[in-house]
Amino acid sequence: MNLDQDAERMISGLPQNEIFADKDVPRGFQNGLLYIKELERFRSLACSNALYRSLPHVLYVTKTWTYSLPDISHRDSSQQYRPPLFSRDELSVASPQDTTITLEHVIRAKRNTLSQVYKGSLRVGAGTSREVCIKIYQQSLCSLPDIDCFDEDEDYNPELRTARHNAGVEAWAYCKLASLQGSFIPCSLGFYEARLPNGETSVVHVLEYLDGVPLSSIKRRDDLEQRMGCRVIDMVEKLLDKIVLMHELGVTHQDLYLRNIMLLKQSRNRDPLSSLAIVDFNKAEPPHGTFDNEQADSHR
Repeated sequence: MNLDQDAERMISGLPQNEIFADKDVPRGFQNGLLYIKELERFRSLACSNALYRSLPHVLYVTKTWTYSLPDISHRDSSQQYRPPLFSRDELSVASPQDTTITLEHVIRAKRNTLSQVYKGSLRVGAGTSREVCIKIYQQSLCSLPDIDCFDEDEDYNPELRTARHNAGVEAWAYCKLASLQGSFIPCSLGFYEARLPNGETSVVHVLEYLDGVPLSSIKRRDDLEQRMGCRVIDMVEKLLDKIVLMHELGVTHQDLYLRNIMLLKQSRNRDPLSSLAIVDFNKAEPPHGTFDNEQADSHR
């Protein structure tokens, strides 16, 4: 059985990365069949008692992982930043019992997708609740694995990329982009392990909630230019600058469609081109050749 090697390599470089390890994935064809049946059972429970029908819902947090938080000491002087919702110290020392994550409104909840997304709130200890975006990497609601992934007698086994892989890759990207968080990258407020009502334990990414719309929802060029207050060509040039900054920090997005570029509501005194944000880094990769270079360096 082959786990996704690129995802495994990215996750292996993260500190205390056990939260992204998939210990339940079996080996062997028969065990793979049982694993898929168990996922189908979890999926049936998740659909028959859908989480979005019982909002608000407080997640039962069992682990915290806060190495993905913003790095405000190395910010890029060319970018405009939003004020942080929490201090780094406040989040990094909070225990699972001190962390309250509440799902309040559904943004995306469906089968065969990489994550379930909600708008909600995060509270640390007795502090103030802050509005956040919550991504749940729920394995049973992802596309079910191909049974050939577990067939060790086959000459070729497709790689298996799990929900925890996707969460770990996003964690890797946010760690790399720590100095840009709060500008055109949302602020990560940490990754958490939580037990869901259907019995699954999933990784949850809590992020700064961005008030805006994806560019995919704006169908006409004139409407986009009116809302942006600038020409589309200026917007494209600004986006290219942002992509270059990400590449310089070692991250390529790999899923940069209009649905993953947001136009934010802005105050009047801000540059209209600062209202663009890039989201969803669960398919990110290092720039081409980075792995090869790192391996070559390790052998010198």
